[in-house]
Amino acid sequence: MKKVFVFLLFVFAFLFSSCEYGFYELLFEEESVESRSGTIKDIAISDIPPISSLQKYSFVLFTDSHVGTNGFYENRQSFLNWFSNQLTVEDESQRPRFIVSLGDNMDTGVEYIEYNLFIDDIKKIAKEKGIDTDFKVFSILGNHDLYHNGWEKFKKHIFPYMSSYRFSDGTFEFYFLDSANGTLGKEQIDSLKSKMKSSSNPKVVFTHYPIYVGGNLIHIMQDTMERNILLTIFNENNVKSVFEGHAHRTFGFDYGLWREDVTSSFKNNGSFRLVTIDKQNNTVSSKLHQK
Repeated sequence: MKKVFVFLLFVFAFLFSSCEYGFYELLFEEESVESRSGTIKDIAISDIPPISSLQKYSFVLFTDSHVGTNGFYENRQSFLNWFSNQLTVEDESQRPRFIVSLGDNMDTGVEYIEYNLFIDDIKKIAKEKGIDTDFKVFSILGNHDLYHNGWEKFKKHIFPYMSSYRFSDGTFEFYFLDSANGTLGKEQIDSLKSKMKSSSNPKVVFTHYPIYVGGNLIHIMQDTMERNILLTIFNENNVKSVFEGHAHRTFGFDYGLWREDVTSSFKNNGSFRLVTIDKQNNTVSSKLHQK
């Protein structure tokens, strides 16, 4: 019996090793997704980046920054240097117009001040380079952001102060989902299905937990029925790309109608993507940057 217990303990720890802490992760996920996210909200018009008139533009995406850890601070300045240089490249379509953070923004759910200082530096650079006087960084929840009653801090201090939301550039629609408990929950899925069905526009989805990643059972949402429902929704509603984090590794899978990309962690590898939207050709492409 003791050997069985030790084996199960090892397996359990391995399954939760992608975000390092194992059992700690379970102890501090106080909130359920149902209590945070029902209807996917529409971002206020004033909070949408000025991209509606652009036929081709780019944004930056990173995940698992884990602010509060040494890894974050080691990679912080090199990213800011790259960002500053990228804002002045000759091809204006490659100049970032906003940033998306795919969760685990904070390491233990309490580092919101340090995280916002990082965001302030990003916004300051964008303003100095003449890109946007109020540059937007859109953040979603990861499992680490829930630690120590983290949702209460997130919704008060981290833009856009909500759990799941969307906006449109006039052609493409962007969906930011709450998967911080490893599930979207029925209400959020119903809202996603309803909103996506109401429009034939091309769509991009952001979530912390990977949904399928080729069937990799370690890093994905564990509810197979939920995954199948989401895959069907994506297939039927002109989704072009799904971007995910959590795994601290890079994966990429092409499903024909859409592509799924998992980005390795900003904390460990300094990883981020430059994603380019081409409205004329209805395409999404991305370039991975990492150490």
